[in-house]
Amino acid sequence: MTPILPTMRGWVMIIAAFISIAIALVNVGLATALTASTLTGVVVSSFVLAALSMHKIKLERRPNPDGAQNSSVTLPVAVKNLSWRFRQAMVVMELCPFVSGGTLAFAVPPLRPHEEVILERTSKAARRGHFTLSEIYLIGGDPAGLFRRRLEFDIPAEIMITPEITCLTSLPVTNRQQTAPDTEGRPLATSGQGQDFYGIREYRHGDEMRFIHWKATAAKRQLMVKEFEANTTDRIIIVLDNFQESIGIDPLDNNFEYLIRTTASIINYLTEFYCRITLVVMEAEGECTILKNYSAAVTPLAETVLTTLKPGLTNFETILDCALDVVQPGAIFFCLSMTQSDSIRRKLEFLQEMNVDVRWVYAPKLFFPYAAADTPRTINTGKLQIPEFSGGIRPMTVNFKTEIKNLLRNDF
Repeated sequence: MTPILPTMRGWVMIIAAFISIAIALVNVGLATALTASTLTGVVVSSFVLAALSMHKIKLERRPNPDGAQNSSVTLPVAVKNLSWRFRQAMVVMELCPFVSGGTLAFAVPPLRPHEEVILERTSKAARRGHFTLSEIYLIGGDPAGLFRRRLEFDIPAEIMITPEITCLTSLPVTNRQQTAPDTEGRPLATSGQGQDFYGIREYRHGDEMRFIHWKATAAKRQLMVKEFEANTTDRIIIVLDNFQESIGIDPLDNNFEYLIRTTASIINYLTEFYCRITLVVMEAEGECTILKNYSAAVTPLAETVLTTLKPGLTNFETILDCALDVVQPGAIFFCLSMTQSDSIRRKLEFLQEMNVDVRWVYAPKLFFPYAAADTPRTINTGKLQIPEFSGGIRPMTVNFKTEIKNLLRNDF
């Protein structure tokens, strides 16, 4: 329980009361005495009412779900009046680092005796991450607004704000350097890969046994398997840059957050496909994390990693070297970087020579400028230096206006 503190109006009334008392002592009279006693009575009664405003008030958290960045999240609480007296309106305030401004404040309506009110407290999540909440403050006072009192409740809770995901309608994930068409010009996949059923063919080495067509096998007296059109690949590798010196100064919408959202959107799209995903990131402590599994299994792990990933001190070339160790010929390689150099380009061209389909997204920090709330966000073209690449591979350069769904729909 915090001390009872005067508001600005309260200080005015306290000073006025002291002045009226002083005048009444100097100029004794009925008018001065009534004025002094009235102002003093208002101040004293307001102080007593503020002292009793938090008596027998109970506040509890209700279960809160996790949320997503730039979406509404709900942190419900229940406020109950345990006494037989009516209670005036109060305010529930909590420090929430994931909302814009960092503070969540909602008004509690007046309560009847033994009445309970549930506040949903819905707000927009501006930051991703795993957050631990603890103190909630209930602020009340007297009806005249001269004093306020704050009651603190220590009620721990946790909430995870995942990165914003753009729902993609299409994403080219067929290796253009490796796809082999059939006699009609239609790209075919290995048995078990792809999505649309195409036909039945003879078993080949590498086909999975679970896709054997048993009726056709019995009729032909040889192993026959289901064939699918190739609309996906079995190996997709994503490497993400988090070098701190390459990140823009905007705390909420910088180039690093843009690449986080892009990565989350790619993985979310691939969840329904039969493919293997490898995600390579560097933790802030300098430890390389490699997630490698089938899409359905790697998605929840990748969501957790992307939610808590922070800027690090490792440059992108080192991160890229970690990814090169797990690349296999024929894979699709999404390179999401905030830096560019001839060394990075040569390494990516080396992957192309291994029959790897490289998709390079380049997000320089100058393309994601910071702007105040009332200032339009613009790019200072005089400071931009778009690199000239002499080789065959060129990045897809993005800025804060580039829509992720349009970017990933591009064939690079």
